[in-house]
Amino acid sequence: MRRLAVGVLLAALVLVAAPPAYATEETPGPSDPPTDEEESSVVVLDDAQLAWGLNLEASNRAFAPGTVNMLGAGTINPGGGGRKVTPDLWRPRDGDVRIEKAGTDDVYRPATWAGLFTQSDGSDLGSPSAGTFSNHRVVLDGGSGEVDPGAGTAEIAWDGTFTVLFYSGMSTFTVSDPVLEVTPRRAVLRGTLGGWASSMDDASKWEPMRPAEVVLADLDRSALDLPATGGLTAAPAYAGVRYDAPADAAPQVRTGEAWGSWPRSFVDFQQRAGSASYWYSSGGATDAWKVATPLTVSWEASDPLDPPTPPPPVDAGDDPDQPDAPDAPSPPPDTGGVTPPGPTSSSTPTTSAGGATDRTPRGGSAATPAAPVAAPPPVSRALEPVASPVTTPDHRWHWWVGSLLLLGAAALLVPRVRPTTRNRSTPRGNP
Repeated sequence: MRRLAVGVLLAALVLVAAPPAYATEETPGPSDPPTDEEESSVVVLDDAQLAWGLNLEASNRAFAPGTVNMLGAGTINPGGGGRKVTPDLWRPRDGDVRIEKAGTDDVYRPATWAGLFTQSDGSDLGSPSAGTFSNHRVVLDGGSGEVDPGAGTAEIAWDGTFTVLFYSGMSTFTVSDPVLEVTPRRAVLRGTLGGWASSMDDASKWEPMRPAEVVLADLDRSALDLPATGGLTAAPAYAGVRYDAPADAAPQVRTGEAWGSWPRSFVDFQQRAGSASYWYSSGGATDAWKVATPLTVSWEASDPLDPPTPPPPVDAGDDPDQPDAPDAPSPPPDTGGVTPPGPTSSSTPTTSAGGATDRTPRGGSAATPAAPVAAPPPVSRALEPVASPVTTPDHRWHWWVGSLLLLGAAALLVPRVRPTTRNRSTPRGNP
């Protein structure tokens, strides 16, 4: 019996003293450091190239006599309301920023002043709705950042400014320091806009505008590849993108093959500048030329990707009654739905209908313009995976069984007390 009690006692001690099986689950050890193979997907860039023509309208003839829409390197200020930029003010190059013109062989060469007024074959530009363009683009070199094909992320920043001059500078804004941001769920090109607010009603108006960071291009992330070498080509969103214009502005026309809009924060800035209807469908004869053209990002400026071949533009429906240029020296009221340099209510920042805007600090989330196809929720960084909760098993029964076994063992070890017997040989009551 004593041996049995000792065995029970030892079993109970093992159950009670054994550490819980889940202790290691609550205190996991440090994660393994990333291997060289995992880190090898990151590509560090120090001379990336961005090439973009914005849209066909940026290379089109304007409605005012003798004016065109053009791009220029650096900050170009015509000097006042109603003034056109002159050859001595226009620049084809400024630091890492340059303007190029496509030839009939689709090869881009340094731009010239004379080339701003001609097609690729050297012939004069036709009317604004004729579908003839000077075919210029802006190129920025020296981009720095990182691309991680494995993680599906990238961030590349460029330093430099270029100027967009519509009506030969009567409507002018600048674009500075673009940044490409790619996460697993969204891809955007951001930049800082500046320039001068102008007005068709008051030709003398020329007010400096407060710089604003906006989304220049919203790219289709599902169609975007991030290779380790080469670069990428992407067409910014435009078709079917809605823009709710203020009550005093031209409403967006949402019919036809070419209806759409540039990103909301971009167009909101143009509302304050006086040229918003250049950047969304307003029912004009040149709506088809407002569509954003594909942009190219090359990881190495010394080995750039071939420029994309844009699809043929949608037929603008050339109006035979539309003159090549109006008779008045300033843009006429009837410009096919475009109001260059356009009325400006004030230089006070406004927002689109509903107060929504996709202008956010860099690296933060941004609102996505509404479109017939729902866009993925905006994110600024890849979502971190969330660890699954650990289910802790209930080991309390070990303690209960062990306690009962200890009590049983103690009971077996306690010595039994035998009762005392009397001597029956001595009769009770004898003296």
